[in-house]
Amino acid sequence: MFIKKHLKSSVKSKEKMKIHEKNTKNATDKNKPMKIGLINAQSVRKKAVELNDYIYEKELDLCLITESWLIDNDKNDQRIIGDLKAGGYQYKSQNRNTRQGGSIGCVHKKELNVKKECSPMICLDKDEPTQIRTMELLDCVLKIKNKKVRFVCIYRPDPSAVNRYTITEFFDEFSELLAHYS
Repeated sequence: MFIKKHLKSSVKSKEKMKIHEKNTKNATDKNKPMKIGLINAQSVRKKAVELNDYIYEKELDLCLITESWLIDNDKNDQRIIGDLKAGGYQYKSQNRNTRQGGSIGCVHKKELNVKKECSPMICLDKDEPTQIRTMELLDCVLKIKNKKVRFVCIYRPDPSAVNRYTITEFFDEFSELLAHYS
């Protein structure tokens, strides 16, 4: 079963590369609207190939993924990221380092100029900058010619005994985050 599935994926990858060559022009064509998606994956670990197929088949130029559940510096996760990048895509992410769950990713066509930005600091108490703690966010800027488009993807885990924050704290931070970007 594994070999049959792997061979099927190999054939799909070759087909993807042929179609990718044909579609490369479309990603930078100023007359064609961009296709952008958002997926809550609830773990890409066992579905990276299927997610890549979906992104590819829908001809998405850029797709944001919440709850990828990937962790930085995990060798197995690097293989999974490789699966997400198949067919002419790149991957940017903001992963958790301490525990499983959460994490945000951005899959985009290679020819797009997408840059991951640093997460902003916000000021809540006494105007002292602090890290955002009630949400995870991935801040990416897409540059097309002399124009920039900012994508900020936010994932807010439910308040719990583990993360120890309240909805009120989230809204306070979210308000400050909006003020930062305005």
